[in-house]
Amino acid sequence: MIPSREELVEAYGFFARRMKLEVRAEEKRAQGLPIGPLEARTRAIDAALRAAHDLVESGGDEISAVLYGFASHPRCFPLAVYAFTTLIAKNVATSNGKKLSASVDEFKALIAAVMERRCGIDEVRHWVESHAH
Repeated sequence: MIPSREELVEAYGFFARRMKLEVRAEEKRAQGLPIGPLEARTRAIDAALRAAHDLVESGGDEISAVLYGFASHPRCFPLAVYAFTTLIAKNVATSNGKKLSASVDEFKALIAAVMERRCGIDEVRHWVESHAH
C-alpha cells in the first residue's frame, strides 16, 4: 500500500529526529546553503505520490511506483533522499508481502540514476523484479 502524505510527513519527522537531520539542516542554513522550505517539500511529496498512484493505475506495481516517484522528486526529503526513499520502498514491499534484497550502494545507484534521468520506470520495474522476493 502506498502511504499517505500524512503518514510520510510523520514518518520523516521521526526519521529526521532519529538521524539528527535537524542539526544538519541548521548547519546548512548557517552556511547559507538551501535545504528547501517545508511547503516545497509538501508539494514535492504530493507530486511524488501522484506519480506513484498514476504508475499503479497504469498497471505498475507499488514498489516500483514509489521508488520511481520519490527518486524523481528529491525535494521531498532533501537531507535524506537516498535513505528515506529506500525506507519507503522497503516498507511498501513489506506491506505487499515481499522483501527487497539490495545493498545500500545498489539502492543509491538506482535512485541516483532516476534522479539524473538516466533510468526510467521500465528499468526500475526490472530492478525491482530482480531484487524482490
